[in-house]
Amino acid sequence: MTENNSGLPMINEGNKDLFDKLVALCNCSEYRCSKYKEFIRGYLEVNQLNIALAEMGLEEDIIDLIGYESNLELEVL
Repeated sequence: MTENNSGLPMINEGNKDLFDKLVALCNCSEYRCSKYKEFIRGYLEVNQLNIALAEMGLEEDIIDLIGYESNLELEVL
């Protein structure tokens, strides 16, 4: 089991507002720097990668389901 440090917030669906606050912070002139911009860009790239992988997995599941349904139809006949 992994332990989470409650002092370190994690960005997930439950606290998307944390990411929005980070974006707002990075857009403030006194905190604007390439480190935060790089973090945001990386986060968005990983987000797109996760979406692509999920879509690929869904497509494979649909193909498997179609094959399974075809086998059931042949068994019934």
